[in-house]
Amino acid sequence: MNAASSAVAAHGPARTALAAVLGDSCVITEPAVVRLAALLDPEFVVGAGWDPVTWVLAPAAGHRLIRWDCSRLDARSGPAGRQAPLPVLGGGKCAVLACLRARRAVHHRQETHCAAHAGRWQAARRADPAIDERRWNRTAEPLPVTGQVNLRGLAPLVVVEVLYGLQQRARAECTSYCRFLRRLARELRQAQVSSLSELPVQDEPARRSLVNSLLAHLGRAFADPRTEIAKDRWDLTVLGHHGWLAFTGISQRWLREAVKGWAAHDLPRRRGKQAGARLHEIVGAMVRLSATLRAGRHDQGENPAGLGRADIEAFLHRLAFLSADGQLSAYCRVKTCQDAGRVLAEIRSLGLTRASGPAAGLADDFTLTAGDVPARADPGEPGRDVPAEIMRQICGHLPELEETVSSRETWIAVELLMDTGRRPAEICALEWDCLVRDADGTPRAGL
Repeated sequence: MNAASSAVAAHGPARTALAAVLGDSCVITEPAVVRLAALLDPEFVVGAGWDPVTWVLAPAAGHRLIRWDCSRLDARSGPAGRQAPLPVLGGGKCAVLACLRARRAVHHRQETHCAAHAGRWQAARRADPAIDERRWNRTAEPLPVTGQVNLRGLAPLVVVEVLYGLQQRARAECTSYCRFLRRLARELRQAQVSSLSELPVQDEPARRSLVNSLLAHLGRAFADPRTEIAKDRWDLTVLGHHGWLAFTGISQRWLREAVKGWAAHDLPRRRGKQAGARLHEIVGAMVRLSATLRAGRHDQGENPAGLGRADIEAFLHRLAFLSADGQLSAYCRVKTCQDAGRVLAEIRSLGLTRASGPAAGLADDFTLTAGDVPARADPGEPGRDVPAEIMRQICGHLPELEETVSSRETWIAVELLMDTGRRPAEICALEWDCLVRDADGTPRAGL
């Protein structure tokens, strides 16, 4: 077997998977399409009602995660709950790429379009006599069918991207709706993009959420932890956690790479769903340090060898100012100092300040000591009083407890709760005339 034959054999399974998605007649040479199609589960593709010949997605009416447009089926659409004329392919098909209807016959002659698109084409020509018919045929919309999503007219890569994204959403138990998928297909068809990532930002929240979800799953299709940690914005799902972690707020390249190196070491040692949130806080402390260096030095902190204790003092003064100005709470000031000090100490222990490391030449005094962290403020007794304004409103509506809601006894019980702070169960257990008095007749403190 020669090299060419070996290459064909090696790509055999991938080509078979591609044919199951885009049909045998579609000749695809783009590697991205072949690779992504190989990740599609045949069971999902069939279960979702995908037709590789017509490129129409037609899930069953009871599909749990790819839902139709409404909860009740239209009885006029037949037993299947939809109008489903037989698709026409080949020479007798409407010239509109996304349409699967037969051309209209007039006086024993077939026109270019089906009856519906013939009317639309005439209207488009009247509106714009210079309209390009070939482009119009590529971008014109098919007639919508309940429970179907027509992906004809989209680039092969876009079709595979949509199917893969739907597969991953289904695996994540996310519901997708045909009406939103049809809108997405229309926008993709009009934009004639070669990839889903080229679609302009969506304005409507529901469509934006759907596109962002599909793009997120596509970004993870071939993701690898080694390539992910090289980015300035991490998808923590690739690294076994939840959410995203961005280092873009750290402007100094050396500091950004050092913090990324620290985070790559720290993240595998964390557990729980809040691991990403905690690292976000710590990276936020380094973002504040970066901002201080950028604003206070002529070189904007780009040279680690030029930094020293004076820069740490400037950072501490900046935090004190933000706290005094009300822009930073006392708690956040303490946590920022602690987190920044921890990272600066650990990038040294991880060897990131060596000659080959991103923080090479960083001085030993560019660090925070225990004395640099301000003492925590005394939290004192937590306030539990209801605000005065709320108390005034409650007191003003007490008569309603007797008049419209319950009884005078309820009114009295609520007053006792307010005046004594006793629990409801204690108030309800009080007996009639239970007030205890001292020998001189005055009420005894407490109940």
